[in-house]
Amino acid sequence: MAIINEDTLFTKSAAIGTAELAKKQGMQVVFQEAYPKGHTDFSALLTKIKAVNPDVIAAATYFDDAVAITRQMKELNVNPKMFGVTVGGDLPEFYDLLKQNAEYIYGATQWEGALPYPGQREFLEGYKRKFNREPVYHSASGYAGCLIYAEGVKRAGTLDADKVREQLLKLEIKTAFGEYKVDQDGFQTAHKMVILQWQDGKKVTVWPDELASGKARFPTPAWNQR
Repeated sequence: MAIINEDTLFTKSAAIGTAELAKKQGMQVVFQEAYPKGHTDFSALLTKIKAVNPDVIAAATYFDDAVAITRQMKELNVNPKMFGVTVGGDLPEFYDLLKQNAEYIYGATQWEGALPYPGQREFLEGYKRKFNREPVYHSASGYAGCLIYAEGVKRAGTLDADKVREQLLKLEIKTAFGEYKVDQDGFQTAHKMVILQWQDGKKVTVWPDELASGKARFPTPAWNQR
């Protein structure tokens, strides 16, 4: 596996976590390198990766670098069996810009509209009616946050912040955003992220198994065989 990331806090943390998990799973990390924020020319980085020929490339990215890396991977004929990004791969604009070049690429997201969560259809229809576009996970998380806070207020019977917090720490609930449960420090313990893959111009959830809408297309064929 090769791991690359923008040299900023979130993406650096994601890369470190990826390396640790890969090693726990018995995978060999053969390359790991960060690039500066705002970087646009990934040719030197990708040339080094091509030389070690990893089966998997995991890229901790934002939108712009996810798109640029994908384009330059094709230009340099870098052909891993699996390529995934963090931020960017889940957005419709990713496919709008890359078209067929986005096929087979994996992305991670907090939420997808096709997930079988309670209240999902109501949220999707209401959002599209109001804003005339598809929601992304930021919209769904905001919607769920309001529902969860309202439930906390209802159970507390007051708007007193400490009493509402006490209820939120005990609350377990499912919304259109998925499961909600936190530990005593307020960190999520129940919500699941999902892995998606672009297949025939559509996002298909491929992990975790209980939320998957399809199977991953693996391995990814070489650029000249697509």
